[in-house]
Amino acid sequence: MTDNLAQMIFEKQENPVTLEDMLSNEKVANQPTENLQMDPTETTIVKKERKPRGSMKYEYATIPFPEWFTKYSVIFNEDVLRHVKLSCRGLDSRETMAFLVPHPDGGMVGGEPKRKLVTKENADRHHIPDITPESMTFFVNDCFMITAHVRDNIYLSVYVQKVQTFYTFAQKIEDQIVPYAIVKAGKKVDGINIETTRINIPEKLTTPVNKEDMILLYPQFLKVHEEVTTKMDVVKWFNERKKTISDIHHLLQIDNLILLIIR
Repeated sequence: MTDNLAQMIFEKQENPVTLEDMLSNEKVANQPTENLQMDPTETTIVKKERKPRGSMKYEYATIPFPEWFTKYSVIFNEDVLRHVKLSCRGLDSRETMAFLVPHPDGGMVGGEPKRKLVTKENADRHHIPDITPESMTFFVNDCFMITAHVRDNIYLSVYVQKVQTFYTFAQKIEDQIVPYAIVKAGKKVDGINIETTRINIPEKLTTPVNKEDMILLYPQFLKVHEEVTTKMDVVKWFNERKKTISDIHHLLQIDNLILLIIR
């Protein structure tokens, strides 16, 4: 699938580039960015959560975010995440929630670490899997992410955007989180089924990465193409990049790219 997608992108470009062109870094710089990047919501990798048929039930229920946070708030250190209860005339505290998080610039204010106030509008419209979380991170544009260890070697990342919610399922291999499925949460769906995979991911990760495909799919890879050999090298590089990224859509794009290279 990686080869097919890369070929599609290659054919769409008015002035296709070869690996030699990429390494010269001349034509790549002139390529339109919309031809070199993809929207993870528009690829066939993303599945849609559907209601079970007949008497079947979901493995885990989903509950409105305000209820979810009330249930699991004790897990979060208030130095990292603190709920600020809003009390204003005409304001529904279930729809609009506010939180204090560490300020990205650091620093101190009044002898305490500097904080930033973030809000989540329409909070009650987002349903979160009723699973104990490991972390919660807020991003710009009214978005946040929740991570959880579901069971055994199954890990879950919940990407909550303004309107849509995506679930990324992953395995941990050599201390690296490796996504293997992305599911788009359906509307009026009150549960979630855990995705599994038959792919031998450890074996896939030992194989060489197609550098030309990677540069087409993710142009920033050009900067490190000489430092990586296997697909595991790419996963490690992506996971390090994730630590510096503050755009939730970019994180979801990286998950989708990892899915592509392990198939």
